[in-house]
Amino acid sequence: MVDSKASLEQGIMDKIRSRGTLNVNGDDSPGEAKCANAIRNSTLARWLSLHGEPMPIPGLSAEEERDLVRLTDEIQTAKGENPAADTFHLEVAIDRLVYDHYGLTDEEDTAIERSLGLIFQTDEEEDAALARMMEGRGPYGPADLLSEETIRTKLRAMDGG
Repeated sequence: MVDSKASLEQGIMDKIRSRGTLNVNGDDSPGEAKCANAIRNSTLARWLSLHGEPMPIPGLSAEEERDLVRLTDEIQTAKGENPAADTFHLEVAIDRLVYDHYGLTDEEDTAIERSLGLIFQTDEEEDAALARMMEGRGPYGPADLLSEETIRTKLRAMDGG
């Protein structure tokens, strides 16, 4: 019997590898460079790095590039005005665009986010992650210690409600 998790992960890898890549270097447009940086900082890129895979930078449609540039500009503006600004919703929007570009399904998106501890199957998993964050452990670390209510709000947002 084939391991369904391994099969799902292999399907994700196959989709990512099947996309053409854009070679981004200093000669490319500022828009392409912003898109490449957004993609390199996405949840999908983080997931790939944990699997020892490089993040291919895909060729994007004009609409995809425009949307990614707009989102990265909004993040840069917000962080420029206030380095502690909450740009979580913009980062999630970038993740959605990246997932869509690679043709990932909702099931695949969920598997990626679950494997990174961004969403939870049970309240117990969520409570354990909350406790680790409150103690300054886990993926966030001491610099990101927040109030319990802020953390619960962020966890609920990641979990879709």
